[in-house]
Parts: sequence; structure tokens; C-alpha cells
Amino acid sequence: MQPYGRPGPLPQGLVQVHPQVVDVLQAHRQPQQPVAHPGAAPVVGVDDPVADGRGVLDEGVAAQVGVAPSTCLDRITRLRRSGVILGHQLRLDPTKLGRGLEALLSVQVRPHRRELVGPFVERIRALPESRSVFHLTGPDDYLVHVAVADMADLQRLVLDEFTSQREVARVETRLIFQQWDCGPLLPPATP
Repeated sequence: MQPYGRPGPLPQGLVQVHPQVVDVLQAHRQPQQPVAHPGAAPVVGVDDPVADGRGVLDEGVAAQVGVAPSTCLDRITRLRRSGVILGHQLRLDPTKLGRGLEALLSVQVRPHRRELVGPFVERIRALPESRSVFHLTGPDDYLVHVAVADMADLQRLVLDEFTSQREVARVETRLIFQQWDCGPLLPPATP
């Protein structure tokens, strides 16, 4: 692999950029353009945002956008500084970490009061099984995405960490068979 800044081809398929993201980065040609471009969400459309550090990412994006790596880096840097790009994420395979069973837990808490929200959410976020937590409207108050080793581990988690808590009125469990990524996240189209 070529170090950042050196000419040379990147391996095919290392970084894939959604075509609309390419359009966004191409639209950022002039430095005097506003930093928060209406379509600026480039790294969200990159399949492997940490391929070999930021340099390879920037080179891969630059190749697909059709600009020099330094130009692409400048545009991405401006989008980071403006807060459009929030960061990069490593995606880990839960199965390879011994957590091959994933589930969504719909949780009702009673009473559903403001002073309970913070402590409840922080306790759930601290659980090693928790992947994400959503505070909802409707009959359920929270949706918790968890990854566990097996059914026995899921049962232990639900009984020991959820239903044993006084404020938890109900937990409904749904197993996840498969998950697909969507994207990229782009701003609404303008007429």
C-alpha cells in the first residue's frame, strides 16, 4: 500500500464512495464556498472509513471524486471543522468477539420521569452487551440493541439487568436475524 501523499494506485475496492458523496466533494471545488455545503456528508458514504488510516481513506475518496489527494484532504478537513463530519467508526464483528446473538429489547419504564431517564440510560450504556440505546415515543420508552453470546446469556441479561430494576415495567425481546447498512446519510433533496 502506498503511504499517504505518494502517487500510486490503490487496490481496487479498498474504499467505496457512494456516487452522491462524490458529487458533494466535487461541489467543494472553491475554497471560498461555505464550509457547511448543503450536501456535505462524505465519509458516511465510505464503506471502509479506517482502511489504513486517514491517508488511504483520503486517497481512495480523492481517486473516486477525481481530485488530488491534497485537495480532497482540504475539503474533508473543512467538513470536519464545520461539524458535518463527526468522526470515523471502527466496525467490529460481534460474532468474532463471542457475541453472535443480537437482539432488540423494547423497554417500558414506570414512572417515566425525567429524573429516571439519565441514570437509566447511563446504566444501560455501561453494559458491555449494549450496542445502542434509543429513547422513544409510543408504548415503549426505550429500544436497546444488545449483542450476547447465546440464548442463556440473553435471558441472564434481561432478567439480571432489566426486569430486576424497579423502574422497568416490561421488556419485550426480538432476535435479529440479519442487519443491513443503509446510506449514505445525505441532506434532503432541494427542489
